Amino acid sequence: MSTVASERMSLDEFHALPDDPAVDRMLLFGELVERPMTKRNRWHAGCEAAIVHLLEAWNRSQSPRPGKVFSGEAGCDLPVVDSGVGIDVAFFSNDVLDAQDEESPYIVGPPVLAVEILSLSDTVEDLHKKVKAYLQAGVKLVWVVDPYDRTVTVHRPSKPPEMLVTGQAIEGGSDVPGLSVAIDETFE
Repeated sequence: MSTVASERMSLDEFHALPDDPAVDRMLLFGELVERPMTKRNRWHAGCEAAIVHLLEAWNRSQSPRPGKVFSGEAGCDLPVVDSGVGIDVAFFSNDVLDAQDEESPYIVGPPVLAVEILSLSDTVEDLHKKVKAYLQAGVKLVWVVDPYDRTVTVHRPSKPPEMLVTGQAIEGGSDVPGLSVAIDETFE
């Protein structure tokens, strides 16, 4: 179960909070969300590894490479929507990466693609709010991967979510040209 602080918080105040290894925190639309730290499991870790591998293969096939893939709760600040999040897997364009302050441990600005892999501790409310923050901040493509039901729900701005199942493929479209990922491969 997650808790939400009642007072609004800035990104600077969020980053000034002391580290607590027992608590997972994110800032969504200026509201602090805290929940007990999730113990990772093999289904989550396996999906994350497979997705990173698939995205890296796509990125390396492009000339020039359009950006970089990050994983492992990549710290991302989305100042446009007063949000600071950890993203399971993200693909950032070179334009966003070139604008980074070399001293900051967080990437400031939206990734092109954000991938959230469901954990048993995720709440529907937090997940919906996180997807909404991504899309409002300028993320072009959000994948919500369910390793338990083996589905991927694809979110794009101004379009209804699309749930894909094994046997189908996710297409990157104009936002991630040339990317085509078989759903089955995300669960290998």
